[in-house]
Amino acid sequence: MYVRLLLVIGCVLIGSTIYSQKNFIRTYYDKWFPNNIYVKNEVLSKQNDSLKALNDSLFGVQSLAIDKINLLKSDIVNLKGELLSQQRNLKTIQDSTFYIRKELEDSIKELRYFIVSCNEQIVQSGKYSFPELVNTCYWRDYKLIETGKPDFKGRYSWKSEFFLSTAENESVVQSSSLFKPEKMDELVQLVNQRLNEDFLAMKETEPICFDRKIQFMPFKFEDMRITLSENGGMHFEVNYNLAENCFEVSTASVSFMMKEIKPFLNEN
Repeated sequence: MYVRLLLVIGCVLIGSTIYSQKNFIRTYYDKWFPNNIYVKNEVLSKQNDSLKALNDSLFGVQSLAIDKINLLKSDIVNLKGELLSQQRNLKTIQDSTFYIRKELEDSIKELRYFIVSCNEQIVQSGKYSFPELVNTCYWRDYKLIETGKPDFKGRYSWKSEFFLSTAENESVVQSSSLFKPEKMDELVQLVNQRLNEDFLAMKETEPICFDRKIQFMPFKFEDMRITLSENGGMHFEVNYNLAENCFEVSTASVSFMMKEIKPFLNEN
């Protein structure tokens, strides 16, 4: 047992001595021959380790950069989605606004269609004579001027004149221009129908002026005077040209509300 222990200790001492000698020789050998293969291998090994560490560092930085890029791409996709959604919402709002505005404009246009505003002016032509009456009405782009001239008894005869106002000027127009040409015959027939009803009533209430044997004679459009009133009415006036003693009932008229007569009116 003792001999084995001594052998082991001896082997260790010999190995240690050989390793120390080897290191001693290697140290001086590397010193004397600095470009030997061993030294070069050591240097290359260190450089390789350094490059590996640098590569690992670059890989880590690259991975982090890729993650950030992917995150940015995801943000861009989300922002594009939000932008598209906002654009769609804006388009919806714009469309809704357009239709609301159009409805309001149509409503205003519809209301304006039936509005008539009038004012009357008294024109004194002499100290003792009866004054002239001038009634001016505005409807859509039209202006109506009615002039009432009195006779020596203060009875008025009226004349109507229509004007069409545009951005450029104001011009005189025929009353027929207010109506659709293709509806004129139907309109005249309707007016005459109502005048006939009034004529039949007058034959009963005013037999002196309206002979019961006389039949109603339909009027032509050019024989009708068109007037307007502030309540949104349009009136068709005719004159039977009765005797002077029947002056008060010689004139008859048929009235329509604008809504009723709208199908006959020009849209221009």
